[in-house]
Amino acid sequence: MWFAFDKLGAATEAARIVDVRTGAVAVESLKQNVGAVERFWDLNRVRMNMYLPWNDDKLPWTALLLGLWIPNFYYWGLNQYITQRTLGSVSLSQGQKGIVFAAFLKLIIPLVIVIPGIIAFNLFFGDMQLEAARDNAPLIAKYLKANPDSKFVEVVQSPSEQEVTSWPKGRFMLAIYPSDSYLKQIKVGNPYVLPLSKETYDSTTVGEYTVFTTEDKSLPSTFPAFYKEVQAYDEKTEEAAKAADKSVTVEKLTAYKYDTALAQLLGNVLPQKVGLLGFVLAALLGAVVSSLAAMLNAASTIFTMDIYKKHISPQASGGALVFLGRVMVVVFAVIAAILAPQLGNPKISNSIFTIIQESQGLISPGVLAVFAFGLIVRRAPRMVGIIGLVTNIIAYSAFKILSLNESLMAVTIKDFKILDFLFKNFLNRMAICFILCLIVMTIITIIKPLREPMQFELKTTMDVKSSKGAAIAGVFVILLTISLYILFSPLVLAK
Repeated sequence: MWFAFDKLGAATEAARIVDVRTGAVAVESLKQNVGAVERFWDLNRVRMNMYLPWNDDKLPWTALLLGLWIPNFYYWGLNQYITQRTLGSVSLSQGQKGIVFAAFLKLIIPLVIVIPGIIAFNLFFGDMQLEAARDNAPLIAKYLKANPDSKFVEVVQSPSEQEVTSWPKGRFMLAIYPSDSYLKQIKVGNPYVLPLSKETYDSTTVGEYTVFTTEDKSLPSTFPAFYKEVQAYDEKTEEAAKAADKSVTVEKLTAYKYDTALAQLLGNVLPQKVGLLGFVLAALLGAVVSSLAAMLNAASTIFTMDIYKKHISPQASGGALVFLGRVMVVVFAVIAAILAPQLGNPKISNSIFTIIQESQGLISPGVLAVFAFGLIVRRAPRMVGIIGLVTNIIAYSAFKILSLNESLMAVTIKDFKILDFLFKNFLNRMAICFILCLIVMTIITIIKPLREPMQFELKTTMDVKSSKGAAIAGVFVILLTISLYILFSPLVLAK
């Protein structure tokens, strides 16, 4: 963060998001004799408001107030990856202190992660646009083959450096180079020039009913004329698909490759050849390895003890279980390695974080609802746990499928797209599924409650005396969280 602000203070120009609703980007010269913090605030003031419109695709204010808390409570309070560390403490007091301290560290994330990431876009928007051009190249090739009458895409074989440099804005050049190895040696400095190897271009095929959309709000304002043409093509294609009773294939374009922010910060912001870059990489890799080891251990333990030991081989020896646990660590690592490259596929999403969180929606609302209900309602029968989990999986999947049906999402009540509001954003879906699980479990408990309330018994020799210091620190963290909600809200930003 320190070095990012230092770099911003020395910059002569930067990108500004003019309007978060449209994603419009403007590049402007920076005022001199102005501090880095003031520059940051001037460039990004409109982005500091966490309370986005209710129909925002990423984080509507409705999700911020309810849906966002579900994956957080699930992850920090119920995920075995976290709880096994907390339960490994020598006493209840130590465990409470550790998890409250972790909560405080979590609140520093906006300063050490989000703000440097925003500065990375301010400073290196051009590089991010060039990286997006490489991702867009095969997609634009598909678009041209699907719409050969395009006025905004032209194929040029092995263009010269002069042709690349002087290529005008507004139209795309599909620059076709002899091979992939040759392509890697080419550095294209024009976002309207899309590099592609001849082999890739020749092998590119496109379905009869393919549409080209985007999750990047900046795309329409960055390439306005081209985007209008794409929209017209998509409408025509969707009508044809509907008439033929066929489904459409979706390709997603991007204007900027935001996931390159960390690389830009490491390569262009940190001082080079002084050991600092190596130190940061060592710390980053250490954190990754530590997290990976804990996650693999948790996954292996769940499979070995909760599935294999309980349901497959109850008589398995300790040695056999340990061996199976080691084998499952390798299996899960291989599965992860196979799936990992897909997280960078722009056809799926331009946010790895969103992919992971949305996938966890199949589990997190149900698990949180079951635990919360079980802790509060002591007469709940055992069956409500399984029913609550299954209810969430079915409901979340159904809502996801429903959100993909554009005709249903267009249903309005006095111009209010009620289904779009409820289901389009995955955090809203989480909130709805969480409430639905609680309702289902409540009905079952009313119909068939336990005769006697469940009693929690102490089954440990561990010191279970609570920490007063952790309680005070916990209150402080809660107040600090509320303060952040207020600080990044219209109450402060409107002034």
